[in-house]
Amino acid sequence: MASYLFKLWQRLPKGWKRSVRGAFYNGLSRFRPTPDVVFMNFGYAELDGRTPLALEGADARDRYPLQLYERVARQAVWSGRDALEVGCGRGGGASFVMRHFTPKSYLGVDLAENATRLCSNTHRIDGLRFQQGDAMNLPLADSSVDIVINIESSGLYPSIDRFYSEVVRVLRPGGRFLCADYRKTANIDRWRGHIADSDLELIQEVDITDNVARALELDRAHREDMISKQIPGFLKSTFLQFAGLPPSEDEPFGQKKKTYLCLELAKPLEGSP
Repeated sequence: MASYLFKLWQRLPKGWKRSVRGAFYNGLSRFRPTPDVVFMNFGYAELDGRTPLALEGADARDRYPLQLYERVARQAVWSGRDALEVGCGRGGGASFVMRHFTPKSYLGVDLAENATRLCSNTHRIDGLRFQQGDAMNLPLADSSVDIVINIESSGLYPSIDRFYSEVVRVLRPGGRFLCADYRKTANIDRWRGHIADSDLELIQEVDITDNVARALELDRAHREDMISKQIPGFLKSTFLQFAGLPPSEDEPFGQKKKTYLCLELAKPLEGSP
């Protein structure tokens, strides 16, 4: 069912895609409007012996999706900086980054108004705010932030080139764009081409596919339990697909059907070639 719906969505005109995408995420926020589910990403597990984060309470419960944010965020210096998250979802990542990396300000933007309303009611931290907005037309002035972060969101944007143009516009010279996302392995070079054609400079690219696959494996029981308790039976199969938990023979990351990259890019300094 989920696979069929996604293929149907891919055939829609760009304008329709935006409407359907917004309606889906608005509905998702309305469907479970409680603050106990604050992450929607696939997660990250360390594989190189790095000491796991010391987490307590709700943070410990959400260890793997939270670790993805930590992996991406640690590429930049946040203290005293103004930050923007595009596609903030339910705000768990914004809350974590604000508490642990202490930027001066952090704005979470999401296409789904219900999501940003839920975030505003759930995550109350000085300097953190949320606003409805479109990645194709970010609601910020030119050169107004130092860091833009984007987690598992860009793959469904109508125009990735337009998004990158908007990132460049709102970043200050020398600012960082931090991204974690995935594509079909066969399409990775096409994605790299979009990056190369943008006005962003690639600082580093790290393949974290195995880390994400391991996180989904370790977190599977927890995710299945949440879906079992919160989702009606006729929608469980669709939500398992959405949560990265298809039947094992269809698992996309372990079989390398998809590749997951962690990226750090920069807006060149003024006067740079």
